[in-house]
Amino acid sequence: MYDIDNLTLAEAKNLINYEKNPKTPLDYTYVYNSIATSLVVKRGKYQAIIVDNNQNISYYLDVLVTPVSTTFTISLRVQKNNLHLIRFDFGEMLRHKNNYGKNNEYYVHGSHVHINSLSNKESPKDVVPISNIDKFKNLKTIQDAFQEFVVYTNIK
Repeated sequence: MYDIDNLTLAEAKNLINYEKNPKTPLDYTYVYNSIATSLVVKRGKYQAIIVDNNQNISYYLDVLVTPVSTTFTISLRVQKNNLHLIRFDFGEMLRHKNNYGKNNEYYVHGSHVHINSLSNKESPKDVVPISNIDKFKNLKTIQDAFQEFVVYTNIK
């Protein structure tokens, strides 16, 4: 069992790889069909509950679609504490500050991924450019990114 309130980066990566299943298949099917199989995805927030039955952890699968078709977010957020196990932020115009408040602050421009990060905006968190993750680096549409996210996070 993991201490979900004090995860290490290595533990978070393990949890990302573990098999997960929809708690309510109908809700998940709605989200999946609304995103992955639609020619035009309506802006808004889509959500389903995903569970890792072996680790007894429930997550929110969140998809946020903006009015700009190439700017969107897909994440798995722990229900218990709102920790983003993993969150992909897609968008060419995005900018995120790493090493916040330190002498070596720098910006990551464009699409990026948060792993094991708090969901509140005030907490400093570091990100990795999506271009560093081979499976995602050339994805531009929400449909493609969502389908790859489902595979990457092992949602069955």
